[in-house]
Amino acid sequence: MPDQPRLLRIAANLFAPHRLRNRILVEWTIPRSLRRGADYDAVVVNEVELLPWFTRRGAGRLTSGRTAIRHLDLHEFVPGQGYGLQSRLIHRSYRRWLSRFVASPVFTSRSVVSPGVGRLYRRFFSMPAATVVLSCPDHVELEPSEVDPERISLVHHGAVSAARALPLLIEAVGLLDRRFVLHLMLLGAPERVAALRRLAAPLGDRVRFIDPVDVRDIARRINVFDLEVIFFPPVTANLRHTLPNKLFEAVQGRLGVVIGESPDMRALTAEVGNTVVVPGWSAADLAGTLGAITTDDVRRMKAASHAAARHFSASTERSRFLALLRGDG
Repeated sequence: MPDQPRLLRIAANLFAPHRLRNRILVEWTIPRSLRRGADYDAVVVNEVELLPWFTRRGAGRLTSGRTAIRHLDLHEFVPGQGYGLQSRLIHRSYRRWLSRFVASPVFTSRSVVSPGVGRLYRRFFSMPAATVVLSCPDHVELEPSEVDPERISLVHHGAVSAARALPLLIEAVGLLDRRFVLHLMLLGAPERVAALRRLAAPLGDRVRFIDPVDVRDIARRINVFDLEVIFFPPVTANLRHTLPNKLFEAVQGRLGVVIGESPDMRALTAEVGNTVVVPGWSAADLAGTLGAITTDDVRRMKAASHAAARHFSASTERSRFLALLRGDG
């Protein structure tokens, strides 16, 4: 969809009532051919910003007959999105307004990324249960890399975000012995990456910044490391119930995974055996858990990810999602 002029977007975000804001920023950008109508057997709504238009007009214009599939892919818990001051001041009320449409009876099915997110929707909106579709990448044919008894290589990849507490990872490395080296493969605002570089500078080459790669190449790129660190203090509802892409990319990369007390990640990986759980949310807690890991522990966790790689791949989740579009979900 085309963007609106920048000044119009700013004015709409700051001053327009929610419904007018949505019409300016979203509805006016929908192609005219769709606004006039079409006849699809199935429609997937992938962005909650489309909900006001779709529940008011789109469902009737894009599909005909009661047998049409109208699926809402919710991903995360919409009212819980946003962490920074700007998000709280400008976007939170708007996203809560958008959330009023998620339980609309026009939808025949819904999906979310984790069981915890699904429970939040049921609790707050009394809507039918959503199907969990995990954010898994395609299966990659790899073997676990060799483990150096003198070196445990850590990696964290993904977007830079204040909510993800990446400084805790750097602080934890400073509390560990020199066996541990942290690799950061980050996307996002250059100024935030630069701030992390400055924070890590006193640790020298024990914290290394590596260039990001195409999402299709992540598993092969991180395969050379030992442990993926996914340590997200539960400062938002979505972080508490996260089942992030990077967890499954780490499985495809045949890495062990270090996680915090995130209930959905703990539950999913408990039987897999590829994780170690940090009992607390401080850098000292993280360092204490990492420092107790042995070379044998690393080999065991990497082997467990290898055994689970085919199960936690897109082929399994694709089948579940397509079943929803056939009306079998």
